[in-house]
Amino acid sequence: MNAVGVEIGDYSDLIVITSNDPTNSTFNIPVSMSVQNAYSGPVWYISTEGSDDEGDGSISNPFATIQQGINQASQSDTISIGSGLFTDEINIQSKSLTFSGVDTSSTIISTNLILVESTNTNLVEFSNLKFLSNGTTQTMLGVDCFECPAEDTLELIFNATSVDGRNDKRFLNGRRNVLIRVENSDFRNLNSTSDGGVFELTGFDRN
Repeated sequence: MNAVGVEIGDYSDLIVITSNDPTNSTFNIPVSMSVQNAYSGPVWYISTEGSDDEGDGSISNPFATIQQGINQASQSDTISIGSGLFTDEINIQSKSLTFSGVDTSSTIISTNLILVESTNTNLVEFSNLKFLSNGTTQTMLGVDCFECPAEDTLELIFNATSVDGRNDKRFLNGRRNVLIRVENSDFRNLNSTSDGGVFELTGFDRN
């Protein structure tokens, strides 16, 4: 059966067959079908030429938005982001994920908000990409390990990452049970008089 264009999910129906047999003129045949995403990671590919509707996240058929990759990803998967400008908002909830771009001049994320939240221990790593202010005054990245047990942490790693705040916003605002690691990265133009600076950390572990 060809399921092209059918949304992912489970389907069931009846096939009704009629005949000229006076004894058994109608036959009801139950049928069911499960449509699943054929590609299952663990690397999910994002491209400006991809499609959230027709893509499956594979290298030959990538998604268009980072969020679609997050939605499909399982624990500890990688989101591989191609060259270009990505402006969709990003919401990461209780998942350990690695976000890997091409390099800091090719893969650029410029969005209203990137939200990373967790209720238990998780690790989120960003590497080989650039965060660029989109011109609003809202903080780029919000992080919180809310309702985490005291022994749990939400760890963020910035490796070979560039941040340009264009002097109008702060990069990261975070709260509870978070460990931040920065390696081979640069942060610049985060000097807004109203909401500037690299990090605002409340109740954070700092490393």
